Amino acid sequence: METLIDMTQLPDRRDYAFWAYDGCGAEYLWNDFEEFFDEYRLAADSIAEKSPQYKEHSIMDRFMFMLDRKNIKENINILLDSIYQNYWKNYSSRCYVDVETVNLLDYLSNKYKIGVVSNFIVDNGVEDLLKKTGIIDYFEFVVTSVKCGWRKPHKIIYDEAVSKSGAKIRDICFIGDDYVCDYKAPREIGIKSYLYDRNMKYSHIQDRVTRLIDLKQLL
Repeated sequence: METLIDMTQLPDRRDYAFWAYDGCGAEYLWNDFEEFFDEYRLAADSIAEKSPQYKEHSIMDRFMFMLDRKNIKENINILLDSIYQNYWKNYSSRCYVDVETVNLLDYLSNKYKIGVVSNFIVDNGVEDLLKKTGIIDYFEFVVTSVKCGWRKPHKIIYDEAVSKSGAKIRDICFIGDDYVCDYKAPREIGIKSYLYDRNMKYSHIQDRVTRLIDLKQLL
């Protein structure tokens, strides 16, 4: 997200919650959106507090936490699916890939093996977005924190990516827009990395690009 796939609206926590709530058909379980949002935050914070650092959970875990706090007589799985489907419909409809990014992927995929390593809490969400935006065929593997169980910058998710790549660490280049997760952490385990510094916040870093298209020359 925001490296390969952009959004028409950059969301905050409140937006994520609203995308799940509005139109889900289960709004009656909460007095209003403000109560839903409070419960959404409580779920995320409570799960994180009870988990080891960088241990990942899924969006479904978060919604189930919220539903478990209600005295529900209906089929809870139907309600869970309704909230999730509403959330994902609203989320994915705002995603797109820039033409320049597609052109870059077309160029790189003819020269290198490419994979995606993403912190994402929707199971199969990244794969779905890559399909919907028409770029999945450029990638030979996808590693997500929700499936791995650990999110960047934990070493386990990089180890899984290295394994799936089939390449030696010295032959891998990691590229992303997060200084810690995509630049610093890979280097700590010997992976060459470049920072996608689209907002030009890290001018002191030599190994960076401010436009993805510049990777053509850099690599």
